[in-house]
Amino acid sequence: LKKIREYYVYKGFFDAEVTLDRLEFNDDLEALRLVIAIAEGPRYRIGSIEFEFVGNNVFTESKLRESLLIEVGEPWDGERVSTDSERIQHLYSEQAYIDAAVTPTVIYPLEGEDVILRFQVTEGSRVFTNEIEFRGNAGTKDAVIRRQLEIYPGEELYPDRIQDSLSNLHRLQYFQ
Repeated sequence: LKKIREYYVYKGFFDAEVTLDRLEFNDDLEALRLVIAIAEGPRYRIGSIEFEFVGNNVFTESKLRESLLIEVGEPWDGERVSTDSERIQHLYSEQAYIDAAVTPTVIYPLEGEDVILRFQVTEGSRVFTNEIEFRGNAGTKDAVIRRQLEIYPGEELYPDRIQDSLSNLHRLQYFQ
């Protein structure tokens, strides 16, 4: 019942009520039929989208809005809100703010079905590569591995470059 309610809330039915209506056994008492009562209530829509920043404003609000898929007036959809949070977080990681956090919250209206979607953006600080160290490498020289890297000490750390470096190493087929 809890999971069903969570699903309804995820899809924008914040007032949904899910209850066990009754249990029906067959004559042999070998099979059970559950009857679940669901009162959906209204489906809430996105009335407005706001941003709250903790830290410096690396991006303007308009730049963040451009990255959003969800729009004002659409029904609430937790999956799309989650995707948009990840998209905003990706924008920050592309600028070496890899510990940036984006938390979507809902602000309910006093009346009506239009909610405020607020993205709280905690930017953190830029992350730099300090040192690159190899461990457990007995047969291959470090220089061979370093040639495959897309990241270097002293540079800003970008997740895409880490992934590219790992792909380059896998392509060598030297390691398990």
